[in-house]
Amino acid sequence: MNADPPNIFFDRLVQALSVPVVAAMSDGRIVPNKAAQAVLGKRCPKSMLETASLITGIPTQSRALQTVLNAGSEGRQATELLSSGRQGAEFPWQAISLPVQSGWQLWLVPTELRHAAQVEARAALADTTMNVCHETGNALTAIMGWAELGLRVPNLAYDAKQAFLHIQTGVHAAKTMTRAILEVSTKHAHVTTNIDATEVLEQLLALLEPAAKRAQVMLHKDIESGLHIRAGRADFWTAVWNVAKNGIEALPSSGTLRVCAHAASDHVLIAIEDNGPGMSADVQHALFSPYFSTKSGGTGLGLTLVKEAIARMRGNIEVSSALGRGSRFCLKIPRAVQDLEGATSGIRRSHVPMEAQILLVEDDASLGEMMVTALSLHGARVTLAKTAKDALALDEPFDLALLDVLLPDMRGDHLLQKLRSTRMVDKAILMSGDVSPGPELENARSEVWLRKPFELDTLIRLVREQLGMETAGSDHASALRTTG
Repeated sequence: MNADPPNIFFDRLVQALSVPVVAAMSDGRIVPNKAAQAVLGKRCPKSMLETASLITGIPTQSRALQTVLNAGSEGRQATELLSSGRQGAEFPWQAISLPVQSGWQLWLVPTELRHAAQVEARAALADTTMNVCHETGNALTAIMGWAELGLRVPNLAYDAKQAFLHIQTGVHAAKTMTRAILEVSTKHAHVTTNIDATEVLEQLLALLEPAAKRAQVMLHKDIESGLHIRAGRADFWTAVWNVAKNGIEALPSSGTLRVCAHAASDHVLIAIEDNGPGMSADVQHALFSPYFSTKSGGTGLGLTLVKEAIARMRGNIEVSSALGRGSRFCLKIPRAVQDLEGATSGIRRSHVPMEAQILLVEDDASLGEMMVTALSLHGARVTLAKTAKDALALDEPFDLALLDVLLPDMRGDHLLQKLRSTRMVDKAILMSGDVSPGPELENARSEVWLRKPFELDTLIRLVREQLGMETAGSDHASALRTTG
């Protein structure tokens, strides 16, 4: 039995699809699939333009519809989002022209179907991202910790000191980006905290510098010191990063992107402007619509995410642009009510040696050794185990346990439950690259979750707090205190 030729398989697939597909045959016929025919009913339109308009309800005057139809008639593939053209209207359809052997096809995909597919994809992405960020957090914490220990070496040569400082700067920027990626993928971007906006902007622009150099774009900044906002860190990063990155990509070589930030009354104003080609009124109108992009291969989601992030921060964004005159995005974000006041006021530093027995369960060798070194320098006696099995085999009491959540043979909170049931430990700190503890097990509650990557000062402070050597601070970006 001979196999059907590929074009027959394709035609069968088109007929089976639940989305309207209309074929413009090389002999002039217009052939709708079952989904398209169900919408058309007994109507027999004489052109592809009329057919598409009847199926979607989009006016025949739609420039986007005409663009994708012209591309199809010329044998080119093209994608356009279709809107009724009314002020504030959504984009309910995506039109795709697809050249085929017998002519070309027009695919009309409701955007709701794309949204449904994205929900499932985002769930898988969140799981993968959590694992990647956990491992990245381990690496960053180890690098940052060894750099901090290196800076404490007496009589350190100037070049070596500068190298350690550069390592710290790069790790801090990578730490901010890692947390932003994790929070966005796990939908924690809306969790607000006091943010040093000046520091985040400096880190963000440092990461954009290589892209600007590759594009031969000049990057200028004028950022006021001491700017603090109340927002989700991931939201703030998403908003500024996407606008600034788009500006660099839109500029020709020798173009200039300027980022300015200053306090104004109860808001922080961030202006991102370029001297690029600018945008037409039509482009500005559709700028924040899902899947709208003027870039080849662009997803059209970047500025949609910006709009959503700005809304969660209770700010706003204004755009001014004209063809040939560049573009200016102005982000207005509420300032923190108290500029991090009291962030460290509740901490009493102690230089008394810890003199405590600490169990550290961490499977990352470099990170584990760094933590053992740091805690030992403060007088602690640390026992390192790389697996839950090794920890349970010790069978001795400890004053405090530091447990990684994602161990190779058991979750850290499950291990804590077993350690407490055998009376090996009572107080504990769980460590994870995740942003929240998640569901708790009976007898596995930890007072503090230490979020990776973390700094040595944060680690030492939290250990002293749990040992009763210091009072708890009011807030810290790397620690989540559980309640209840």
